Amino acid sequence: MKKLERYCRSKKLPFSMIYWASGQPLLKKMGLADQSTWYISIMHQGYAYAMAQGTPDQYVIESWIDAPSHSVPETDPWTFTRSVLDFSRKFAKRQP
Repeated sequence: MKKLERYCRSKKLPFSMIYWASGQPLLKKMGLADQSTWYISIMHQGYAYAMAQGTPDQYVIESWIDAPSHSVPETDPWTFTRSVLDFSRKFAKRQP
C-alpha cells in the first residue's frame, strides 16, 4: 500500500485508504466474532498502516457486511459511529 500511496503522490493524486473489517465474515463463520470484532479490526488496520508510516489523504471507513450490528449511538462501545469517532481521533490528523 505504501508503494501505491507513493505512486499516487508522484502523480499529484490524493490517496485514500478504505478500512473495514474484512476478516469478520470468516471469524463469524468460525464462531470467533462478537460485537467487538468490527471495532478491533478497523483499529488494528489503522495501527498497521500507521506503523508502515502510511499517511492517506482520506480515511474511508465502510462496511459491506452485517457488522457492526448497530450504527448508533456513538456513546455505545461497538457501534459504527463510535468506531468512526475513535478511529478518526486516533489516526486522522487535522490539517491547519
